[in-house]
Amino acid sequence: MKLSYLVPMLEYLSNIKIHEYVFEELDEERKNLISIYIEKNVEIVSEDNLYGKDPLYTTIFNKIATHELF
Repeated sequence: MKLSYLVPMLEYLSNIKIHEYVFEELDEERKNLISIYIEKNVEIVSEDNLYGKDPLYTTIFNKIATHELF
């Protein structure tokens, strides 16, 4: 999984944003892998009271919250 999906995704994609709560739920191995890419193409973000104030953040959050997997 790591070599087939995670590393290629982290190498290929740019401007990856991971919410701080999601990052904290990862196991240590995944955190260590992602940490290599922080400040390169991965940013750990927090809400910072953006919901309802930042239209892009609100739209993305709403799409995730109403996705059929939830």
